[in-house]
Amino acid sequence: MAQIAQASEEQRRGIEAVNLAVAQIDTTTQHTMRLVNGAVRSAKGLTQEASQMRELPVNSSLPRS
Repeated sequence: MAQIAQASEEQRRGIEAVNLAVAQIDTTTQHTMRLVNGAVRSAKGLTQEASQMRELPVNSSLPRS
């Protein structure tokens, strides 16, 4: 009976460790998705700026500092 109790406790600890690992993976995945979404927004903004710059007259010059 003691062996069954010990095995059950070991199994409980193992399941607990797996649950913790899955929770950490989920947190990391969510963080990564936020970073990816931010990068996508930045890339879209840069694409729009590049399109606007392509429409500028070729002969225009930048103001000197």
